[in-house]
Amino acid sequence: MWEGPLAEIKHKEHSTLLDGDVNVVGEMLHNPTHSMLCYGFDELMLFVEGRTDPASALVKTSEWLYDNLRRLAESVGAIRLANPENYGHHSDLDPGIENILSKLDDHFGVRVAFPNPYAGEVGLATSRGIVSYRTIQAIYQAWRAVNLATTPRVLEIGPGLGRTAFYLKLFGVGDYVGIDIPLSNVAQAHFLGTTLGESTVRLHGEKRDGFQIVPDRVLTELEGHFDVVLNADSLTEIDRATATTYWRFIEKRCGVLLSINHEDNPFTVRDLYSGNTLRVERYPYWMRRGYVEEVVRFKA
Repeated sequence: MWEGPLAEIKHKEHSTLLDGDVNVVGEMLHNPTHSMLCYGFDELMLFVEGRTDPASALVKTSEWLYDNLRRLAESVGAIRLANPENYGHHSDLDPGIENILSKLDDHFGVRVAFPNPYAGEVGLATSRGIVSYRTIQAIYQAWRAVNLATTPRVLEIGPGLGRTAFYLKLFGVGDYVGIDIPLSNVAQAHFLGTTLGESTVRLHGEKRDGFQIVPDRVLTELEGHFDVVLNADSLTEIDRATATTYWRFIEKRCGVLLSINHEDNPFTVRDLYSGNTLRVERYPYWMRRGYVEEVVRFKA
């Protein structure tokens, strides 16, 4: 997928980076809705004429976004789960956006922030900024990761724009590595450098502390053990051989895998661990119908 159709769609952006004109590259990074750099992992991209698939329509629907925000609060326990069989007793049919955000603050023990460094963000308007679909997903994924291990060292395969990494930092994670193809690394580094500060981000080859953003070719060069590996919506979108390479790394060097993927690609995450004697938790993903959340625990 990433070497075929998506590579063709992003050909102009790839050429822009290879040309190395700092002003042109800077314009592309500061204004992602003017290019296709984030296509495939974020809604901050140039509008695609004729794109009418259900996902692209839903992420711009305020009712669906509000439902997602409420699901987030219900999933983490910040508000009670609505019961359609017994409305009116303990359920608040419409808790409201600001009330939900306040409840999330109380539950997490930190004020939830919503950075909007780029023009064109689409989502729910709040007193703290625009809450996009990807933002809501990122908060849930970060919360799940920090609850799977104490002060975890996190490896994220395919970090998207870096939104989940932002919330991992907010939730107290200090050791993070995001690994992806170089074209996506550029967007991730710019987003995290803009929202967290340049000093908190370490690119491949730099000798300093910070959240690491590295290209996929250095997978085997990564040092040490990872407590949690997070993969959302990407491990089954690469070829089976590459996914197997990631899997072999994970089972040797990691404690827990948190996978959030659908099963409509040629292979599934379950295919990667099928036949292994592992402790696996598998259930529908709270935040998105049609996705499976799997927690795979490896031997010490």
